Amino acid sequence: TDLASMNLDTSKVAAGGGMTVLVSLLNNPDCALKELYLAGFEESTLDDASAIELASGLRGNNSLKSLELACNKDISVKGWGEIFTQLQSPKSSL
Repeated sequence: TDLASMNLDTSKVAAGGGMTVLVSLLNNPDCALKELYLAGFEESTLDDASAIELASGLRGNNSLKSLELACNKDISVKGWGEIFTQLQSPKSSL
């Protein structure tokens, strides 16, 4: 079966190359992921670097239908801008 939904701890994704692995998954043409939950909590949130890297994964993905990024307070206008640019792309499946 294909992995359709993923709920990840933002502290694990942002540290140790986790975002790079996630972006590789999103850019894989065989990726069937439909839902991705990366909601921040307490002291564990994504930052601008993670948001910009995630945006590059969104650029190459056409299967994702739902993306949860609530409570990622360390993402600034710069990081959100990169994500929103990808979401507005005609190629975006979100």
